[in-house]
Amino acid sequence: MTNRSEGGKWALAGYLYQLIGQHSLTLRVIGSQDGPLEVDDEVNISLMLSEFDSDSASLAEMLGQDAAMISEKKVVLVQFMYSTRDRRIDRTEIDEIITNLLNDAKEASKQTQGTVACMLVTNRELTGPAKEHWADAARDKKAGFDLFLKHQSMEEGIRHIDEFGMTYGATRDERAKAVDLLLGSAFRVLGEGKTGTLLTKEDFVEAFTGSRDGCPLTVSVIASIARESLKQYGEANHQTDKWKGTGVRREALDDLLQAIYEHALVIVTGMGGCGKSMLVWNLLYEISQQEAGGCAIDFAQFVESNWIAAMVNKWRNLPSDTLVNNNPDLAVERLLIANPQLSKPVIYLGLDGIDEYTDLYAHKGDLRESIELFVKREQDCRKGDPPDATLIVSCRDKDEVLREWLPFPPGGSGIRLRSIRVSEFSNDEFMEAMKLAVPDLYLDLVEAQPPQSARREPGTYEYGVDLQESIWLPAGTEQIDARVHKMLLHPVMWRGLLALDQAERMNAIRGKPDAIDAMVTEFLRWFHYKVRRRRIGLSDLSFDTFAQLLSTIAKKSNYEGANGRDGEWVGSACSTHQVNEREALALYLEACSIGLITENPRMKWWWRNPFVAETLARAKGGSS
Repeated sequence: MTNRSEGGKWALAGYLYQLIGQHSLTLRVIGSQDGPLEVDDEVNISLMLSEFDSDSASLAEMLGQDAAMISEKKVVLVQFMYSTRDRRIDRTEIDEIITNLLNDAKEASKQTQGTVACMLVTNRELTGPAKEHWADAARDKKAGFDLFLKHQSMEEGIRHIDEFGMTYGATRDERAKAVDLLLGSAFRVLGEGKTGTLLTKEDFVEAFTGSRDGCPLTVSVIASIARESLKQYGEANHQTDKWKGTGVRREALDDLLQAIYEHALVIVTGMGGCGKSMLVWNLLYEISQQEAGGCAIDFAQFVESNWIAAMVNKWRNLPSDTLVNNNPDLAVERLLIANPQLSKPVIYLGLDGIDEYTDLYAHKGDLRESIELFVKREQDCRKGDPPDATLIVSCRDKDEVLREWLPFPPGGSGIRLRSIRVSEFSNDEFMEAMKLAVPDLYLDLVEAQPPQSARREPGTYEYGVDLQESIWLPAGTEQIDARVHKMLLHPVMWRGLLALDQAERMNAIRGKPDAIDAMVTEFLRWFHYKVRRRRIGLSDLSFDTFAQLLSTIAKKSNYEGANGRDGEWVGSACSTHQVNEREALALYLEACSIGLITENPRMKWWWRNPFVAETLARAKGGSS
């Protein structure tokens, strides 16, 4: 009775070895499709392996082998040999195994009309004569078939399955439960008398993620998703990498790149329209191209609850409301599990315009919780640990962000947040932009006088020059209109210039009225697009009406001095009978956001550039 019991255990162990071995081989090959997979020379036939299907299972049963893997007219016959005892395979036994494999290989070649190879997977050692006989048969390619030998323990097979679960971000407990579930499912199917495939790839994915449609969280997969998402975001918001390869904002980009590897929370601050959003977007897009981690950016006003977890669930192709997946810390942990070789951080997020009309946020509390998560990580960074996740926040007023969003008063946390301030273009950056926009004129300017470096005070992180600084123009040239030069020190105005052809650009820079009008019109078209996208109440506003509103406001305002928000802006806009007070105020906030105007706490505003106001006031009817 004892012998029967022991025999049953050995038979069960042998079946488990075969079951785990089959799927561990398959999952390793499937996993290799998501990134590089280092395998032993004996298993370097991954292109011949595919997941099990009904045809391969039927062929294995017909030939009496443990598994048959079929892919594009290529067949691998697999025999598993397992023993719970330390019993080696001798010369006689290996000869019998080779003979059986080769006979079945001949039959498989007839059935499939394809290339056939044979593999022996075992946890048993071979005796010396047995090794020599196998090596001779493999080298001679008996009967024209390849022979492969793979030594694999039961533990190795389970480890391969476990590693497959890790690529999906499953935790240790989730992976252990998944293996138990899968083995139980296989025995259940077997007990029902079903033949063919016991477990499919989808069964494994479902066991590790809870969904048959789940996707891996490996960096090669999520970086591809992130690139496409960032590309769509950039196109929707007219963000481009047009300055790539130039010196424009390169120093700021390099400092920001260094900051995100050292800090969990980084603030990019500066006046509206100075290029904060573009700087953050360009950095994240650059990281996604390097496949250095997961990346995402969004407008702060659109961020909802469980933002971080929802982002990772989107990459996993899972519903965002899954209870087990709505923990942001767990979401970051899943990325670390799936990418053990990746340097920290493993995720980079951007929140754009966090200090813009915060009273309209529907999920202000949820957003604050997300930011507090990174504050905690920033505190951990002070202990010398690199952050596992980094958040970049763009805003106009750093102090307002500290007061409004952080869980402590300014200076009360004991940590000093890293901030990078971006301002107007420096003269060097202006010249770099000219090199891209009007290369012929740039060469003339360089010959007249080399560019001068912008002043940068020690210990600050500010790029560009303040509006109050004196206007610099190259000596010995009258090719740049001083008013246009001042206008183009404001980075956002280059959107209008770069929309023109080369001839119009040259004329605009030289101060030709028609070309300047065309440049301002193109700038307004981008501004109009942005307003319609971000403001539901203004989504149906036509461009002609939009231009008429701004023209009316300009005509009734003081170009050089202070204006009242309620009077010169809201009152003037409402006088056109095209918008109500709420819509006029929304337009005002958007004008502040892009830097068309600046404001102070007393609700007074100024035109950022009086020359733009003069150009708007010249507009007749609804267009420039």
